[in-house]
This record gives sequence, C-alpha cells and structure tokens, in this order.
Amino acid sequence: MYAVKIVNRSQLRGGGGRSAAESSQFEQLELEVKILRELRHPNVVLLHEVIDDQAVGKLYIVQEFVQNGSVMPEELFTTPLEPERAWRLFRDMLRGLEYLHQHLVIHRDLKPSNILIDNDDCAKIADFGMASSLKGGEDLADAETAGSPAFMAPEVCGLMGNEPYSGQRADMWSAGATFFAMLFGHPPYIKKNLTLLEQFEAKLVPLKFPKRPKKMSFEEWAHCQDLLRKMLDKEWRQRLNLNSVKVHEYITKQGTQKLHQLEYQYASPSSSK
Repeated sequence: MYAVKIVNRSQLRGGGGRSAAESSQFEQLELEVKILRELRHPNVVLLHEVIDDQAVGKLYIVQEFVQNGSVMPEELFTTPLEPERAWRLFRDMLRGLEYLHQHLVIHRDLKPSNILIDNDDCAKIADFGMASSLKGGEDLADAETAGSPAFMAPEVCGLMGNEPYSGQRADMWSAGATFFAMLFGHPPYIKKNLTLLEQFEAKLVPLKFPKRPKKMSFEEWAHCQDLLRKMLDKEWRQRLNLNSVKVHEYITKQGTQKLHQLEYQYASPSSSK
C-alpha cells in the first residue's frame, strides 16, 4: 500500500502566464522531490517513485504509506502521550533529523502532525513541502518565515531581528516544541484564543512547564525540563545542537541508553516515469 500525492500540473505551470506565487510553488515542489529522492532512512518517510502523466496533466508522488498516521492530531490542545512512549518516539525523531542534517536538509516544518507512526510504533518524519537544502554546506538560512506558527523558532518568526540564522538550530527549536506537545498535549508558550501575533510574541517570555507527568520520576522530570529549556532557548546561538541533545541525560537515561543511528537498507527507488 502506498500514499500518493497528486499534483495538477496545470496549476503549477503556465509559461509566461504563471504568477510569482505559482512559480514559487512549482520551484518548491521540484525541490521537495529532489530532496526526497536522496533520502533513505527508517525514521524518514520513503519516496518510491514520481510519475509524470502528461496525458492527463498530473504528477503522482508515490510515497511509503505509514499506517497509523500522525503521532498527535492537528489541534493545538489534545491528549498527551505517556512519557515513556513520548521519549522513545522522540529518539526516533532525533535519528531521522540527524540523518536529514547530515545530508544538508533543513525540514522547516517539524510538528506533531508531520511525525507519522507505523505499525511497529516507529516514528517517521514526513512532509518536506517547506524543506530546503543548505547551499554549499553552510548552515545559514535567510531570514524568512516558514513553518507552522506554534512550532516556529523565534528567529523564524522575525522576533530576533532580520539577520540570517541557523536552519539546523531552528529545526531543533521545532523538535523541542514537538516533544513538549507530545508530553503535555499542547505546544510551549501557547494559551487558548491567542491571535497569531500573540502566539509569536509569547515566545519571548520565560518558558513555563505544566505539572510533572504522573509516570515520570522527579529525577527524570528535572532532566526533562533542563533539556526542553535548552532546546527552546530563544537565542539560537545558545540553543542545544543535535549532537548535544543526543547525549543529554534525559535522552540517554543518564548514559544507560545511548542514542545510536540504526543500521538500515532500502532498495533503490524506481526511476521517474
């Protein structure tokens, strides 16, 4: 079974009649396909093939079908996961994100609805519609807004000025916000009925935590808070990078469960038709 994204080519191309927005959409789709072709990892959704059916003017992007859908619903307020399961799925997510960053890919839209769960309860990063590739290997993103407001890093929202920032560190903020939502049922800094501007501005105040999850020990809780504070630091230069997150006491259970990359092997994808 496969998941198929169908794109109507008539909406993306039109020669000189194509608008700037349509041109940008077409270029982003081309980049998304280019990125997906290069990715082969058990914690990243797999692209099987791209079929360009010119007879009907449609492009079919055929991807791995992930049986259990998103780790959490799209709603900002929902039921949290059990702490142990959230910890395990977040480790899956970190493996996938490490692979992306090693291949110079910035996701730019990490959030619970883009983390899919398969029948083995394994997490896979999905939806590369906003992804970008680092030019020349330099991790410096343009100061542009991309992503979902509740999970955007402050610098992506424009709250820290308009200077370029680290795309990888912005992904780390979004990963931390996603983990926060998995643990507590809502993103950090979010209250009900906030306007979009208020959602952005709320990220400038100190991070506050809900009550300790009942199934988390006091020691785990202290390590968890430390991790999230450092991942959600509003100053991207001070924010934990992925290597530091991987060896954090909470992620490794104080060094007893180190986070290693999984060995994997995928067959080569089919060529375009």
